[in-house]
Amino acid sequence: MDSRTRLLDTFQIIGFAVSTAVAILLVVAQVDPLQSTMVGLLLAVFTQLFDLQIRSARTEDKFLQASALGRALFRDPALLAKMREIVDDYYSVKGGWFELYKSRAEHALSECHRALRSMAGGVMEPPPGSQFVLSVNALSLAQRSIKQVTDFVAIRGAPEGVRTWYTREWTEASRRGVSMNMVLVVSRADFEAMLAAGGTVSPPSGTRIALSEELPPELDENYLIVDDRVVSHSQRRADGTVGERMISIVPIEVERMVRQFDQAMRYARPVDQVLAESSGGTAR
Repeated sequence: MDSRTRLLDTFQIIGFAVSTAVAILLVVAQVDPLQSTMVGLLLAVFTQLFDLQIRSARTEDKFLQASALGRALFRDPALLAKMREIVDDYYSVKGGWFELYKSRAEHALSECHRALRSMAGGVMEPPPGSQFVLSVNALSLAQRSIKQVTDFVAIRGAPEGVRTWYTREWTEASRRGVSMNMVLVVSRADFEAMLAAGGTVSPPSGTRIALSEELPPELDENYLIVDDRVVSHSQRRADGTVGERMISIVPIEVERMVRQFDQAMRYARPVDQVLAESSGGTAR
């Protein structure tokens, strides 16, 4: 029972109490008993009618809401089936004895609502390592352009299979006519240390290198932009790898990151040029 229902019940009790008190007072004041009773009954009737009107309005509002929800669900049979299963499972858990399960059931509903509400607003936080991260899907989804800024160390530290897959998908997207642009951010010391150790630099076409010493701190961020319509932000983990934390399709956020990428490109140079500047570097 919600607070409004309790308030209506209290109002009804008070109304009947007042009508009874008025009738008794009129009798004590030696007013005609019939008239006293009629006045009390009229007050009680008015109280009841007022209460019924309010309750009827609330019932009608709930019915309209339920009807609208029902129509929305029946337009999508798959959604209706899932909602029925969710409701059945939720009440099955809530009717059990284990309090930890009950708490988790409530938390699961809140998580689902929060995720859907966030995506309805244009933002998604993909579960780590899931199939919903943009970096896994960007190269196949892109139709016009890919713009990416990422740590060179993270790319170098990726497993060989991942790098081979990424290069293949990057080449295929480029073959489809997608404009491919990547800025690899690396410190001069790390870059020269890798070359001194005999490492090679063979990034995909359309890649430029920005030295972290030259790149303003506000531009040193890991992100990926697809078709200038969706952007994913990544962050550095404790182990040095990079993982996605948020995907956004909010236009103002995407436009901001496109401008930031354009600024980062001004500090980036072709790979061959950076190799030529490095002691012992050999263009590849």
